Amino acid sequence: MSPRSTGIAVITASVVAGVGAGFLISRPPWSIGAALMLTAASVGMAFGILLLHRTSWADKTWPPGPIGEPNVARRRRFVLIVGIVAVALTPVVIALGITLIATGDVSGWAILPYVFYAVIYPVLGTSLVRMSRKPRAD
Repeated sequence: MSPRSTGIAVITASVVAGVGAGFLISRPPWSIGAALMLTAASVGMAFGILLLHRTSWADKTWPPGPIGEPNVARRRRFVLIVGIVAVALTPVVIALGITLIATGDVSGWAILPYVFYAVIYPVLGTSLVRMSRKPRAD
């Protein structure tokens, strides 16, 4: 498997784990396990995005070092980190929204901010990760 397909698989598994944690976190005997599962889902999202950014398994310069890089490379790395953080927060927001719906603590239009952030975070994160890639020399 390539790093890209492995990253997609890890991200998919993390989303499924985050949704499952959202259902389980509101049930008392399973809440601690669900919190651990939510933590693993967040870490998995970040790791999956890092794998999407990697070009191949044989890349010996991975991870790239910060010493002596020009400003453009440092800015690209910062944009990459912000994108990874945005994507890593997605399972947390989804789990929180599902928990509020499952427990009945939210009604009507009050769920819209959670839906908004659940849509914006992955879109923002993946677009920032794409922006952080080096342009190809054709």
